[in-house]
Amino acid sequence: MFPQTRERRPEEIIADRILLLYLIDKTNREAKLYGITKLMKLAFLSEYSMVKRNVKGFNYSFFKWRLGAFTPEIYDDFDKMISNDIIAEQWGIDVTERGREILSECSEIFEKNKSILEFVKEVVNKYANKTTNEILKYVYEIQVEYPLFRGEPKKIKDIPEGWDLVSKLDEDLAEIKLELDEDWIETLEIYFSKETQESIEDAMKSARTEKACKYNPMS
Repeated sequence: MFPQTRERRPEEIIADRILLLYLIDKTNREAKLYGITKLMKLAFLSEYSMVKRNVKGFNYSFFKWRLGAFTPEIYDDFDKMISNDIIAEQWGIDVTERGREILSECSEIFEKNKSILEFVKEVVNKYANKTTNEILKYVYEIQVEYPLFRGEPKKIKDIPEGWDLVSKLDEDLAEIKLELDEDWIETLEIYFSKETQESIEDAMKSARTEKACKYNPMS
């Protein structure tokens, strides 16, 4: 049984999914991304770096578990993207054609949030080419505050399982946060649901066909 995590708001889930997709794509441009364990550690390192600088990008709640920093929320987002044909997992984790289309459509978001993406790029540049075991060893050595020791930093490897490591940053503490307006949130909700997107596209095609049939210049 996992410890209870801080529930993410719908807009935070959307932000996490587009950042996770960006992280997967960036990592695969440097090295083959094998397995969700490595992906999870790269996401942890990205969020850890963000939170230390009061930046609200990722909103996962990581805690100490087997193999270091862990959150079931990444599995939720990962499964959602697989089931909606955004990423695929066969000989590694790959971005599908549909996933690449989403990334292309989101270029405006990425341009507006360049300062936040720099944290992801920095992690990818440092660790994409390292093995999962090498990243695990590095994560285990990270020192985090541990209140039971009067707030003194403690290495992750020495902290008991279940202890919080990084949680989403509260908005009132964030100096920078990922900018997503309501229109983009609604758009991304559609992108991340293949069924909804296809339903909308079918309705639009049907409307155009119906309109074309009604218009008959020979009548």
